[in-house]
Amino acid sequence: MNTEQTRTELLRRRDEILAIVSKVGKHVEHRDEPLDRDAAERALELENLDALFAIDRETRFELRQINDAIERIDIGHYGYCSECGVAIGSARLAAMPYADNCIACARRHDSAALGR
Repeated sequence: MNTEQTRTELLRRRDEILAIVSKVGKHVEHRDEPLDRDAAERALELENLDALFAIDRETRFELRQINDAIERIDIGHYGYCSECGVAIGSARLAAMPYADNCIACARRHDSAALGR
């Protein structure tokens, strides 16, 4: 596994996410006019704001995951499950370079979250 290449890809993705967060923030924060008086228009505007907040929340979550992965690379723990310590499969890391759990531990977490 080439961690320098992975680090470079994570940094590139982090820059993309920071740009998205910045654009969303500017759009939400620079709203000068009040909401439309028409109920239908107001509902549409609020739906758009909800969608922007959801995008912001998801991108910030991914940003935290990426920053954590970069830190794991820097300290030499990248590619190992944070729960059981086994090596995370290369296919999993290729699909999700910020993964911090092996597939078995990830499945266990998913099952627990679903109440199984």
